[in-house]
Amino acid sequence: MQSYSRDVKALSVLGVDIGASNFRVYVERGKDSYARKTKADFSNPPISILRKINSMVGGAKKFDAIGIAVAGFVSSKEGSILKMPNAGVSNIRISDVLQEAFRPSKSVKVMNDAVAAVYGEWISTSEKDKDMVYLTFSTGIGGAAILDGKLVAGKEGNSHEVGHIVIDAEGRVVCGCGGRGHWEAYCSGSGLVSFFRYYANKEEELSAETIFSLATSGKMQYKRFLKKAITMNSAGLASVINVYSPELLVIGGSVALHNWENYILPSIEEAKSKVILAMPHVKKSELGDYASAYGAAKLAMSSTS
Repeated sequence: MQSYSRDVKALSVLGVDIGASNFRVYVERGKDSYARKTKADFSNPPISILRKINSMVGGAKKFDAIGIAVAGFVSSKEGSILKMPNAGVSNIRISDVLQEAFRPSKSVKVMNDAVAAVYGEWISTSEKDKDMVYLTFSTGIGGAAILDGKLVAGKEGNSHEVGHIVIDAEGRVVCGCGGRGHWEAYCSGSGLVSFFRYYANKEEELSAETIFSLATSGKMQYKRFLKKAITMNSAGLASVINVYSPELLVIGGSVALHNWENYILPSIEEAKSKVILAMPHVKKSELGDYASAYGAAKLAMSSTS
């Protein structure tokens, strides 16, 4: 996302994406906007979170509205992070923290990161007449939907925890949330590492990026593993498509965006045989890494109008 202005003295809206691996902000004042990111820091929450946000907004202390997107379970009513399974933090009243720090004149709105992202993608597309599902593949897997032109978030904002769909009834791999057999435990950035360790039966120090790199270079163990991961991923994708029957499926998140050709497209192709109705049109996120921060800002502003 392009940076259009360096002037942060009179910005009106702040969107914050609190991810397990990275924090991002989107700031807008009139027609001027910019987006920034930094590595996540949960060493001393909420102080460490606020310190990182401050570093990205460059000392701005006044906003009309703030939207906070969280990669985990939230209470939208209380403005709280209930639990971030892939970050090891829970029970943070994040709305109070940002309210105190920035004293917005209107709202502080807390939401799941995928809910924020689907809203951002929807208001940015020319296909607003279509039912849309958004999926993010990053440290974890998240999802959200806009159906009949309405954002569906649920009572507390956690209606689409699709990453915790069970795709392995044997529960061979433990998810970050503590459950077993969940889609996220096998096919997300963190899940691919856990699944590979189970598959290879060794506690190897590696990352999802390394797995993709070695598989692409032709290392047979990793190539065979990636084929298994694609099959597991296709089951999760097909489940989402079967449940929502969307016309449009938008996929984002760093794992997806950086491995579109060798991971997402083969998974979509394999999912076709598991889908009972029509396949949706599938496209890459237009907002990329900043979908959640952008959507959070726009949702915060929409709640003030």
